[in-house]
Amino acid sequence: MLGMGSPLSASSSPPASPSVQAQPGMTMCAYLDVVRNLGDLKQRISQWERGDASSRGIALEKAERLEILFAVTQWPTAQLTAEANVVKNGVEPVRAALEAENLDAAKQAATQVGDHDLTHAFYDWLEPVRGLSTPGARLVGYLDVVRNLGDLKERVARWGAGDGDSRGIAVEKADRLGILFTSIDWPTPRATAEATALKAAVEAVRVALEADDLETTRTLAAQASDHDLTHAMYDDWIGGSGRTAGTELTAAVYLDLVRNIGDLRDRIGQWERGDASSRGIALEKAERLERLFAFLQWPGPVAGTATGLAMTIPPVRVALEAEDLDAALVAVAAVSDHDLTHAFYDWMRGSSDWQ
Repeated sequence: MLGMGSPLSASSSPPASPSVQAQPGMTMCAYLDVVRNLGDLKQRISQWERGDASSRGIALEKAERLEILFAVTQWPTAQLTAEANVVKNGVEPVRAALEAENLDAAKQAATQVGDHDLTHAFYDWLEPVRGLSTPGARLVGYLDVVRNLGDLKERVARWGAGDGDSRGIAVEKADRLGILFTSIDWPTPRATAEATALKAAVEAVRVALEADDLETTRTLAAQASDHDLTHAMYDDWIGGSGRTAGTELTAAVYLDLVRNIGDLRDRIGQWERGDASSRGIALEKAERLERLFAFLQWPGPVAGTATGLAMTIPPVRVALEAEDLDAALVAVAAVSDHDLTHAFYDWMRGSSDWQ
């Protein structure tokens, strides 16, 4: 059903172990991490161009992490393998230009590499897949729902601001959300109900987009929210489960930790600037981080670093509960995924489960 036996070209990575081939959630994690790192790479090159010298080194790290991902990931179809190789080959000259501190060459090379074709290949592979129920697949599927829903709303806003191309891109985002909702076997009855409701809301947006009806699309997109699905996932499932383990789940939890840490820091910054509602949202982010750390039994090479990071979250939560902005600012300054990220990619590069 998943096309796991598809032949690979001679230029592909060495065959993966059977455990990797049997876990489509790992393909989902790898795809999402490629897109994330590629976007960060381009953003850091732009920041370097604007005078932030430190961004060159960070961009180089992003390129190196992409190379690790491509080296260890066994893509499940020939199409995905071919498109991943195109992106991999496109990243190599970016890395070389960054190492040479050649801004013009880095900019030029970065403009020529994108995830467009890889993304189409990924969702073409995922579309017929049904019943994904491993913890890693469920979590990364939820992450991709949130990502695509945010992109959908942004594209509707751009269409309303006059960008005609964004309507078609928004339709693609809605289509991909439909694929995700259908592929995942959601972990609890409440999560299933909320995912079904959100799927119907997105389908209504898609119909309005295809009808070229901007006002209806705006209204319906504003009503489509992952809020209730998010609570169902963290409150009923992640928060209600004991520790579990696995390469696939480790990758998914890592991706979610990085996302929530970024959101936590951003919301405390918004609270400092006067947005009172951001304190409560930051508190939810801190609580979700604590639940994620309690959800996963980390592999040995990553466990110590993950435990150290986990210990930085409770002081932030306590300060947020006490509505103590100064204490929250001090506490959140100690929260960083930097060391965990280095440990994660070092583990990925050396893990027999990935290779």
